[in-house]
Amino acid sequence: MLLQPSGERKNTAKVESAGDESNTLRTAVPDLPEGGYLVSWTARSAVDGHETKGAFAFVVGNAPLPTIPDIGPSAPPPNALELAGRALTFAGIATILGAGFFLLFIHPPTTDGERRRERRLVIVGGALLVVGSAVLIAAYGLSLPARLATFIGLRAVAGLVAVGVLFVPARVLSEASRREVIAFAGLAAGLWATLVSHAAASGDIKIMALDFVHVVAISVWSGGLLAFLVVAFPAVREERALGAMAWRFSLTALTCVAVLVTTGTLQSLDRLVILEDLYETPYGIALLAKIVMLIGLVGLGALNLLVWGPRLRRGVAARTGLLRGTMTETALFAGVFVATSFLTALAPPRYASAAAFDETQRVDGVRVELLMPTTNPGRNRYVVRVYQGLVPVTNAEKVSLRYTMVEHDMGEQELVAQQRAPGEYVAEGSPTAMFGRSSRSCVSLHASTFAPSSPFRSRTPRGRRRR
Repeated sequence: MLLQPSGERKNTAKVESAGDESNTLRTAVPDLPEGGYLVSWTARSAVDGHETKGAFAFVVGNAPLPTIPDIGPSAPPPNALELAGRALTFAGIATILGAGFFLLFIHPPTTDGERRRERRLVIVGGALLVVGSAVLIAAYGLSLPARLATFIGLRAVAGLVAVGVLFVPARVLSEASRREVIAFAGLAAGLWATLVSHAAASGDIKIMALDFVHVVAISVWSGGLLAFLVVAFPAVREERALGAMAWRFSLTALTCVAVLVTTGTLQSLDRLVILEDLYETPYGIALLAKIVMLIGLVGLGALNLLVWGPRLRRGVAARTGLLRGTMTETALFAGVFVATSFLTALAPPRYASAAAFDETQRVDGVRVELLMPTTNPGRNRYVVRVYQGLVPVTNAEKVSLRYTMVEHDMGEQELVAQQRAPGEYVAEGSPTAMFGRSSRSCVSLHASTFAPSSPFRSRTPRGRRRR
């Protein structure tokens, strides 16, 4: 919206996307009298629900430039309600899909007690999906885009289908077919989750496929483990039979680990800019926490596969050790779902902005990110974000951008950026006003405590510059 310094709103027309720049919005305004104006904008992605916001000022005629208020980071942190909704839905997907897989292929229930525990487990998984979806919708409120609301709602429908099929008479649907429907509902819920994820926002079908396979693998492993603990473990009393079942599931879990490592690594390479993102960005810290917990899970799984399972198959008493390991794994998976809720709610470093040019370099412990809203030649805005770890560098003595055109003998041009918000410095000018085969830019930071030199380089191809 367009505001006067007094706070009066000046635009009432609909805000639309500009056709020539995908990250540009436009709106009609009335004739503006001389004075300073502030444009404040907020956008929510219809794909993954992430919100970005910003503000800039301009002047009509001869008037002072209004002060841009500090509106916080361009991508606000998620609220607790959103994180809770995401964690609950992920747990629901894993419970339904993993239980369906385990009870179809590893250990189909044979006693009434197992069937009762199976029903309770599936009902809990369906409830987690329905409640988690409702919490997510409540967290987004009226700003929830229709596409996002549809896919969140479909996740809840998948949970209702999984629970509803439990009450279909056996003469209509056999036990095996019922479990197939439950597993299919879990797969569908995983697909709906992928379609509102970072992978979907990237628009790359390969990344989306990796994300879906990743969701399926961790759901089969974690949900299957829960089914093993809740449904099968209390029913299997004989040591050798329990050891054989643990062996079959351990092989399944081992396959899931290989899939998770492969798909997780490929997705991380797509979403992280530099290695330091793992501990210098909120997204990276959540990813690192998930990796640490998964390493712990692999260690416990190896203990079950190589120690407790073989002992049980030999008839040696090891039931207590297997139970303790399985319960610890289940608790760690709960932590994984919490970390995943942060991962999906936070913008990855590579996707953190919709700028036409966005690149990050790190020198001498200082993280410098340069953003440009457009790649067209002419006057442009240059945003420099400077951080040491997670701490923004504020009140720097000087943040400058130096440009040298390679094709044209124009010398060096310098823009001095002014601090707009903690760790964020902005400059406007026309150092890239001409087309050129390439140009090099350098951002230099001078402060009282450190002065990294030339931490940034960029290139400009002929014509419109693209990342």
